[in-house]
Amino acid sequence: MSLRSIFVSILSFGCLFLMIACGGKEEPSKPLWQSYEMQGSDTINKVDSAGLKQGMWFFFADKGKKAKPGEKPKLLVKGAYVDDKREGIWFYYSIDGTPSDTVKYHLDFPQDQ
Repeated sequence: MSLRSIFVSILSFGCLFLMIACGGKEEPSKPLWQSYEMQGSDTINKVDSAGLKQGMWFFFADKGKKAKPGEKPKLLVKGAYVDDKREGIWFYYSIDGTPSDTVKYHLDFPQDQ
């Protein structure tokens, strides 16, 4: 059983428990996250129930390729989204992993630094 399956099972059980504890009077709401990925123990690349990107996002050069044992994926870009718009400082990396640029965003627009 994968870690994701265990997490979904625990989350489902918790929702069921809350519905029973509240008397089942309220209709269950949509799940908070439509999709997400795990990076170590952190939840990243989240899409909410409205289909909007939220929180920290990481973009890798070798997305979809199977990594060799002990090989780390090559990070190209990392930054935060709020309601599908880039927000805060975004970090850009060259293919060899060295930092190449940082850009500060507000409402998806680059800001003067």
